[in-house]
Amino acid sequence: MIDAQSSLDEIRFGFGTNLAAGGAAIPLRVQIEQAPLRPPELKDVGSVSRAGDLYYSELTDKAARRALRKQRSDKHLEYYLNDAHRKIAHAVRSPFGFVERLVQFWSNHFTVSIAKRNVRGLAGPFECEVIRPHLTARFEDMLIASTRHPAI
Repeated sequence: MIDAQSSLDEIRFGFGTNLAAGGAAIPLRVQIEQAPLRPPELKDVGSVSRAGDLYYSELTDKAARRALRKQRSDKHLEYYLNDAHRKIAHAVRSPFGFVERLVQFWSNHFTVSIAKRNVRGLAGPFECEVIRPHLTARFEDMLIASTRHPAI
């Protein structure tokens, strides 16, 4: 039986009812208690270490440095786009729409600007390493973790 209040909550606070689950809505409290904070589909969405090789260079030639900077920027954009595509696909398919909406809220609150080319590849890892693990914990813990993350 479909719970009308849960369906309404899912429409208002989540991403609508999950059609893949037969349209059955999960109550918000249950979503918060049961949603995996590190979903298997996102377990390999970036890591700060994957972008580390793009930061260090001992080049003295300006043209070579410019070419490396362009290569870094392109790689970060590739990381960002891949991560964004996978996160959106996960959010749409997840039966825990409210939790995914909270992840987006906090990711927007602690913004990693993709306009800054040298950190745009770290937006995905930031969400997976700071926001998701601290989503149901204390705000203070999320705040401390965010200030310690290299993306910030």
